[in-house]
Amino acid sequence: MKLSFKRAGGLLLAATVAIVSGFAGAGIAQADNGTVISISQTNDYTATHTSIKVGDTAHITLKVVNHGTVTITDIILSVDVDYEGSAAEEPDIKCPSGYTLEAGKSMECTSEYTVVAGDVDRGYVLIPYQVVGMAGKTEVSDLTSVKLGGEPAPNPAKPAVKIVNDSVDKATAHPGDTLTYTFTIQNSGTEALSGLSVDIVQFTGAPEPKTAACDSTTDVDKLTLAAGKTVTCKVTYKVTDADVKTATVSFQVQVSGKAGTATVTAKSQVLTTKVTKANVTASTGGSVSTFAAAAALGVLVMLAGAGVLVLARRRQQA
Repeated sequence: MKLSFKRAGGLLLAATVAIVSGFAGAGIAQADNGTVISISQTNDYTATHTSIKVGDTAHITLKVVNHGTVTITDIILSVDVDYEGSAAEEPDIKCPSGYTLEAGKSMECTSEYTVVAGDVDRGYVLIPYQVVGMAGKTEVSDLTSVKLGGEPAPNPAKPAVKIVNDSVDKATAHPGDTLTYTFTIQNSGTEALSGLSVDIVQFTGAPEPKTAACDSTTDVDKLTLAAGKTVTCKVTYKVTDADVKTATVSFQVQVSGKAGTATVTAKSQVLTTKVTKANVTASTGGSVSTFAAAAALGVLVMLAGAGVLVLARRRQQA
């Protein structure tokens, strides 16, 4: 279910929804900072040399870590395009045999660079290293830099997003009850995020939710979320008799945002509520009473300054 946010005037936001039929929501789990793979460097040169001279050699260790929950395959390490060095060839990178990294595992690769005359004229050498791999069908990557001489290498900007405080207000429900799903989108990276979008990637209820709300007075897809900032959204759903047959209602969202040309994503937990029939009692006339406590249709009430999202279903073409 894709939520595309558009301003509808005042505090009302309209959203378009597309159901991804049959999608089970089993995707790539991310680390808390929104990262699946990372690369970092240590070297034996920068701590002891404030300037460079011809013939100096730096020995560099590159550590690659899989922060996710699935194996990363087809891992490739390379020198990125922003490389600034005058040696005839880019630094070579040596890694252990096999370019597959299991969940939670790490590996170390080595590289080295010998300073030449052109580097001394420039005053420094900048070597950006990139790692790229495949986590399922998703490409994941990261950057780190080594700077020899001159000012220390800046930390590469790392956009990231995560979903925190995701919850549903009921562990067990009956037909007529209203479920409230709450999730907070957090910019956990170092760059502002824009173009936020939310996909409901798993939902087993029937019919689908019709309303959602976020605590922002700016349209969510037009919101620029600064590093460290958050926005909280809610979705409500009224349990039906049909949900008793499936025994549960499950809900999961994925958020994505952009920082320049980079796109980052994160998923919530799969929030599951058990659905059972309401308790019934026999009346004196032998009939069975209706549900003891049927909830009224959920009405989402926001405080002043909040935005309401109206969702419309649209099935995605197979």
